[in-house]
Amino acid sequence: MKTREGTVSLDENTGLSEQLSDENNQPDDLLIRKEDIAIFKKRINELPEGKMKRTVQLLIEGFSIPEIAQKFNQKRSTISSTITQAKKRLQTLYPA
Repeated sequence: MKTREGTVSLDENTGLSEQLSDENNQPDDLLIRKEDIAIFKKRINELPEGKMKRTVQLLIEGFSIPEIAQKFNQKRSTISSTITQAKKRLQTLYPA
């Protein structure tokens, strides 16, 4: 998959594909979920690079805030603030 610099591929090791293959889903449900995931991937890649990487690690890859702080050599409070800002931006881009 070709990506622009600063984007994160959400297709690899995210578990999103496995969620789509649940045999209990109806075809219409799967289509809606695929569309939702595609929109989410697009929106998360629209975040500023630093916010995007940290948010992907927390929300999709399952890293904890202390783990992310250690990886980026930043305070936990800085990571928490960055992720909170990213979540707020995602909510404006992708309202519930």
